Amino acid sequence: MPLLPVLLPALCAILSLLSPARAETRTLHQFGLANWPAGLQYSFEIEQRAYIAPDQEGILWRNNHAAVGAHADLTPAFLRLGPVVKFEPIAVWDMQARLYGTWYFGTFTTLMPLPEADTAATAAYKRDNIGDRTGALGLRFEVNSRFKIKLGPVLAVFEIEGRDIFVDPLSGDPDSDPDSDPDSAAPIRYVWEPTEMLNLPLHSWTLHQNLILAGALISEVDNRRLLVGLYGQRQQSLATGDENLRAGPMVWIHPWSSTAIPQIVAASQVWWVSGFTPVWPPYTWMALRWETAT
Repeated sequence: MPLLPVLLPALCAILSLLSPARAETRTLHQFGLANWPAGLQYSFEIEQRAYIAPDQEGILWRNNHAAVGAHADLTPAFLRLGPVVKFEPIAVWDMQARLYGTWYFGTFTTLMPLPEADTAATAAYKRDNIGDRTGALGLRFEVNSRFKIKLGPVLAVFEIEGRDIFVDPLSGDPDSDPDSDPDSAAPIRYVWEPTEMLNLPLHSWTLHQNLILAGALISEVDNRRLLVGLYGQRQQSLATGDENLRAGPMVWIHPWSSTAIPQIVAASQVWWVSGFTPVWPPYTWMALRWETAT
């Protein structure tokens, strides 16, 4: 695991918190509904944020900060939680590092064991092999770097992210050999993972590239905003070569001045898997999202 992407935001966050010029505690809640993993989803994040140079003038510097905190996700398919460190030295760039422990429940659109790395994990395949779903424990480390540019009402965000994923299925010993021991369970060496939407070995790196292009139909005045845009994603397993593309519209609506009152975020993306085969219905989610700062 490369150490620099982890140590840089962690060190900056710790140093800033030791002698902050201005600090605050921020919480983020997101409650919504998605079709993948299917069902209700809730995300919570809390962070202690220290502003690096709050007296600096200019839009590039006024909100620069470092933070340490914790993050949790709960869906019908898994529970995921762990620490997070963030570093934003300038308004146009930030980076984050996160470590998650994951408990896959073995329900809904969860881990699906695959016989081979190139098995096409289509909706029909999952339906025909629904009895093979398995629970698992997992560990995921991710580090991302994000670039943000805003010109008038137009916002562009490009993000690149690497994830180191380890999955330990609760059934199917990966070292079992049914040929020599007919009573042993078939080994699980590959899985389809619901958040990556990729075929993965039990330990692998994935690469993610995200692009958001949005325009403000209502300018951000007193935290009120209406943004519409396009959200594109490319995800790839570096071990199996499996990849998928997603693209579609995204909307942010927040007609109130208080950030403690939820904004509405919604997206719907057509999903293409390896070979550019479209998957229907589109990946769709909608959520209420709100933040507090003290």
